[in-house]
Amino acid sequence: MIVTKLLGIYFTARYFGYAPEIGFDKQGPFSIQLFFDNNEMTTKVNSYSDLLMFVSLFIIIIYINFRLRLLDSAQHNPKTIVKLTKLNLLKWVTDKSNNFLRMLIWNIYSLIGSLIVIVNFLADETYKWIGYLAIIACGCTIYITFKFFEEQLNKLYPDR
Repeated sequence: MIVTKLLGIYFTARYFGYAPEIGFDKQGPFSIQLFFDNNEMTTKVNSYSDLLMFVSLFIIIIYINFRLRLLDSAQHNPKTIVKLTKLNLLKWVTDKSNNFLRMLIWNIYSLIGSLIVIVNFLADETYKWIGYLAIIACGCTIYITFKFFEEQLNKLYPDR
């Protein structure tokens, strides 16, 4: 999450030709700060780095969810195993005992990333359309988390 935010700042500043100034503030918990010439540059760099951060987190959530769906399908349908073997994708269907934990952790990361973008949106430090996308992504992440949790509970307690 932090790495994608920093990469987003770096690549956005390089793409638009902005040269940030680095400042040091010994009073706060974060002593290194980046400064741009005007508010428009700061908003643009912050917006696109926010976008890269939460999109990368959401892509990871989709990837993990896809792998878990393949695993579930392979356990219940032998045709899926045949198709995955033909496509040489059988290694994607490895049974891990920590699937729920992995999904939960990445969903929490995605929620934190989306909330950071929403806070920046509410403080007018990012573009409004990126803030709205973050709100939608946050809602989708919450839905995915609860849906996955419900499916896992139904596997453990099928007669509920």
